[in-house]
Amino acid sequence: MYRQLPQIEKKHWWFIGRRLLVESALKKAGFKKGKRALDLGCGTGGNLAFLKKFCPSVLGLDFSKLALKIARKKQPRSKFIQADLNQLEKIFPEEKFDLITIFNVLYHRWVKNEEKVLEQSYSILKPGGILVMTEPAFNWLKRSHDTLDMAKKRYRLIEFKRVFKKTGFQPIKMTYFNSFGLLPALILKIVETATDPKQQKAGANELNLPPPLLNKLLLMVFRLEIKLINVLGSLPLGVTLFCLVQKPPGAKKN
Repeated sequence: MYRQLPQIEKKHWWFIGRRLLVESALKKAGFKKGKRALDLGCGTGGNLAFLKKFCPSVLGLDFSKLALKIARKKQPRSKFIQADLNQLEKIFPEEKFDLITIFNVLYHRWVKNEEKVLEQSYSILKPGGILVMTEPAFNWLKRSHDTLDMAKKRYRLIEFKRVFKKTGFQPIKMTYFNSFGLLPALILKIVETATDPKQQKAGANELNLPPPLLNKLLLMVFRLEIKLINVLGSLPLGVTLFCLVQKPPGAKKN
């Protein structure tokens, strides 16, 4: 999967759509350009160039040597650090970043405690800083693709609402997205459940770039969903969840 990502992140409808959703939400939240951004679990670094729209200095952090080797080769001018996101407070000082992103990372098996990671993210964010995250939604959709991606679970928004309240984050936008993918994902789950586990090898195929016409069509649908989210505020169902939260401007250091 790490070797597949750099080949598709710029063209695949899902990655383009997610970036459009993030950009739309940040603009709607009134986020003004900051100085520093941190992409936690940056993988092969496909989001760093995009994040430079909002902060001139962007740092990618990941635990995987392989992912960072690919990222540095692909983006020699970008900044990366190999580190454990379970230890953020030991790596960075308080109030260092204006923007932190966590794109489908907390569900990984090497994340020991999601709440602790978010608490530490709160600490290293500046007052008024923004955290944006996406995570796979609903455990009943878990299948071989998740296993291949080293996933331990999928989430519901209510779980993060509790954590944000406890850590001090103020929710600005919380919604599910990729609602149009819910039925296909459920069908794939049912088919996999009825299939011999030894033959469940299709997970990596989901990262293949669709035919150009289909890819374009799915991106058009994604754009329409973003408009719908902007009108309704949130969607009750989707394959993935989205959260944009803020550290209160008046927050004091611990």
